[in-house]
Amino acid sequence: MRNFTYLLVSALLAGSTAMAQGLRINGTVVKKSTLPTLAQARKAHVIQQARENSSFYSLSKAPIFKAMPQPVYGDSLITSPEGTAVNNMMRSDVSFYSYFGYLIESDSEAGLGSYVLGADGNIYLTNPLSTLSTEGKLKLTKRNDSTYVAYLPQAIYSEESEDGSTFYAYANRLVAKTSDDGVFWYPDTLSDGTCNDSIVFSYKDGELSQADQSQVYGYPYEMLGLTDATGSWYGYGSGNIAYKPLTETVTPIPADTTSATYKFTYNTVVDSTGTEVPTTVLKQVALSKNGKDIYLHDPANDDADLWIHGTISDDKKTISFPEQFLGADSSISSYVWMIPGTATVEYSSNNGSYDYSYEFADKDTLTFTYDAATGSLSLDAPEALIVNASKTRVYYSGAYVAPKYEPFTEVAATPANPKFDSYQAYSESYGYGGVQFEIPSTDVDGNILNTNKLSYNFFVDDPDEPFEFSTDEYTALTENMTEVPYNFSDSWDFYATGDQHTIYFYFDGAEKFGLQSIYRGAGEEHKSDVVWLDIAAYTSVKGIVNNNTKVAKTEMFDITGRKVNSTYKGMVIKKTTFADGSVKTAKLLNK
Repeated sequence: MRNFTYLLVSALLAGSTAMAQGLRINGTVVKKSTLPTLAQARKAHVIQQARENSSFYSLSKAPIFKAMPQPVYGDSLITSPEGTAVNNMMRSDVSFYSYFGYLIESDSEAGLGSYVLGADGNIYLTNPLSTLSTEGKLKLTKRNDSTYVAYLPQAIYSEESEDGSTFYAYANRLVAKTSDDGVFWYPDTLSDGTCNDSIVFSYKDGELSQADQSQVYGYPYEMLGLTDATGSWYGYGSGNIAYKPLTETVTPIPADTTSATYKFTYNTVVDSTGTEVPTTVLKQVALSKNGKDIYLHDPANDDADLWIHGTISDDKKTISFPEQFLGADSSISSYVWMIPGTATVEYSSNNGSYDYSYEFADKDTLTFTYDAATGSLSLDAPEALIVNASKTRVYYSGAYVAPKYEPFTEVAATPANPKFDSYQAYSESYGYGGVQFEIPSTDVDGNILNTNKLSYNFFVDDPDEPFEFSTDEYTALTENMTEVPYNFSDSWDFYATGDQHTIYFYFDGAEKFGLQSIYRGAGEEHKSDVVWLDIAAYTSVKGIVNNNTKVAKTEMFDITGRKVNSTYKGMVIKKTTFADGSVKTAKLLNK
């Protein structure tokens, strides 16, 4: 079991490093976190917080809730109940997670869902909170054939502390309280000081749903929330929960298909001008033996076995891709579809930039132009191929304007030189420094490379010996590493988003850093030049924030996003705001 503190701190720090691409609504990224256990972060916006206190513990000087006077219903994790697993369920809900003192709301209509029909007659929900994976399952006690009840609080998460004790977090019933300051959720404290602490679920023909589906200003009134033993909320929760059997089916790929690597080119937007420019990556395309069927690998997820089926016309001039169900994408914990779309470039006053706004097309098929001689297929703007986590609204994991596929032939090549982008000096108070850089996925002539065969070495002062990343300092590694694969990210010390990379380091006194790309295409190894960053020269020109910019404000947060002071003991996030408006965050262990 992975450490909860470690994972949550990773999520909080993600805002200052590399952002993992998540679901988007009309071009706006709605998953800003690299938290590995975030099952799904969807439509996101900030829910207004109270003026008295922005923590997740109280919204006023006198908290509405009281510490729970009753013992918890379940104080040990239920991990492997006996019974029959019911998979392939489509889960819908409105969920929440915390981020630096803000409460982020997200909603889903096609989430991955499963539960266990227990041998004891009860039902056990797997990952009862869709925004947080938990080892413990939630027990729903059978009241009758159509009604099940979650008696709460129930432990669904545990973590061993350094002193040998065990920390538990609980699924608990929370209800919405409204005021002029907004909406917040608390245990439902009754007049006698006890809590209404059970959630009723309805069950019929395999469909399971929370009985109370009411809302307050569009948010669930009743919610399953993650709390401690006193009812203090950690900011994770789900309401309006419903499970329905999946009725969609995937078109299977015949066994006689042949897969090949293609260059996949689509348009992107240059933010400062709104100009559309093409970008090219490598993707897999499979062709059937009969010459009629073609399958495009899901461009939004290289690791998933999801394919888009198309049919080549008899005259071999077009390929038709109808709207279709692709299957389950575990990286966003959602089922996805390919849906034809269109895109227009629009200016966002909120972001101060241009981006695409997508709509579903008024047709159910994308028709690509096909060149049988070259094996290329293309679609003209403004048409777009959308990989979407909903059938009713634009809610995409990937959207591609004017997509074009061309066969790729791998050749031996010398990779383009890396480029340093920014540097953060080592800080004794933070305990680390950082460097951001680009590893181009092209050769010296601008031709695209197979990034599975691209890697890089990192140098510290010594031009003859690459730096070795040791598991003693780089704790997310399973073994020491010298050569770093292009796509490698551990979401802690290493981040990779396309050509953009970030590495954190834990030492001081270096005079220069170096980078060298390595490419092993077509059976040959070729290296770029070693590109150096002269730290002294860089700091004198750029003016490292630590040295040359005055601190305007320093704040500290615990792992839940609650603001704390310097006397707080444990893992904290230190957020420093400088006079120029820049912000730095650091992970610290206060002892």
